[in-house]
Amino acid sequence: MYMRKTNVYLLVPKYAGVTGTIQAAFDLASQVDPKGPIQFHLLEYDEPNPKFRMERNSDYREKRTIVPSDAFIQSPDIAFSSSMEYAKDMREWIETPREVLDRMAEAEDWFYETYHEDKEHSFVILLNPFGNDHNYFCGPSPERSNVAFIQTTHYATEVTIARYIPVAYELFASALRFRAFNVPDYQDRFVHFEDRGCVNDFFESIERILFKIQSANVCDDCYEHILNQDIDQEFLDHIYQGLNAVREQQVNFTRARRANKPLTVSIRNKFVQFEETGDQVRLSPKEMTMYRFFMNHPEGVAYKSFVDHEAELRALYAECYTGDPEVFEDTLNSVVGNWLLQTDISSTVSKINRELRKALRALSHWHVIEGPRGGKKRIKALEK
Repeated sequence: MYMRKTNVYLLVPKYAGVTGTIQAAFDLASQVDPKGPIQFHLLEYDEPNPKFRMERNSDYREKRTIVPSDAFIQSPDIAFSSSMEYAKDMREWIETPREVLDRMAEAEDWFYETYHEDKEHSFVILLNPFGNDHNYFCGPSPERSNVAFIQTTHYATEVTIARYIPVAYELFASALRFRAFNVPDYQDRFVHFEDRGCVNDFFESIERILFKIQSANVCDDCYEHILNQDIDQEFLDHIYQGLNAVREQQVNFTRARRANKPLTVSIRNKFVQFEETGDQVRLSPKEMTMYRFFMNHPEGVAYKSFVDHEAELRALYAECYTGDPEVFEDTLNSVVGNWLLQTDISSTVSKINRELRKALRALSHWHVIEGPRGGKKRIKALEK
């Protein structure tokens, strides 16, 4: 018997862009049974930036608790974010749960009016970079059946080993809620305010999100409910595989930190990707050129020797450049010219190292560009 696929559309506001956290979460989710019953799609959403109506509150920069909101609790008769500093800055801009729900509704309306998808077999997730005054990390709308949200800059992304892990977890959890718990009073009926290691745990203390990620499970009550929903077994198998894939990423990263060994590195478009952790570090074209250059030279290169590598630097920058073709030559000459004069190498390397340290933490020493003052700089992971 043919089973219709469930399509999950991740709406990324155009003003926010696809961060490394979003890209890594999407990549992980979409690589779990790529031809399976759940299909993830990343879409740009041209939403007007709502920041103008928000107030900034620095208390939410490190807020570690979530407060239940009546806006997310409805009775059945109701009618229907990159770098760590970027995340911290964005979540200081605060909106109310009511405003979040209104934006979710607008995102849902925009998507179905634009793409005319079948609502029975699809739903959307608004990937929201802004904070809210109850500090919700994610959740379905109690007023709509086909939309949920995830705050991609939330503090919850900092309590796991890699920031994309809670987001990837919620992609699969949201798909399960869409099929099995899609009722207006979801929070009132199914959310657990005590920790069970279940996808429906509320985890008021944000650090407790680790418990449900590492359990990759549902509690007995939710399990019994799921069995009564006539959900195709292939769909449930895909959810199970997804939650376990996320859990394994957390465990593998922990193992990698304990082993303290260098990670496997690959270059993917605008990102440096680390295989064992799944983490991705987004670099500008100039920064990517510099990092690729040092990856090509495990023996190390002193800044004063850049003049001997002009052709290679120009070729690498041409491959990494993503700007206006009309100004490419001028930009190329400016960037490489400054490097040959040693006026911009140190600042470019510092920016690369800062991003790597934020992402890799204890393992970053293997992958940053370092060396003695005036001597050769190298990436330690490449040493033989």
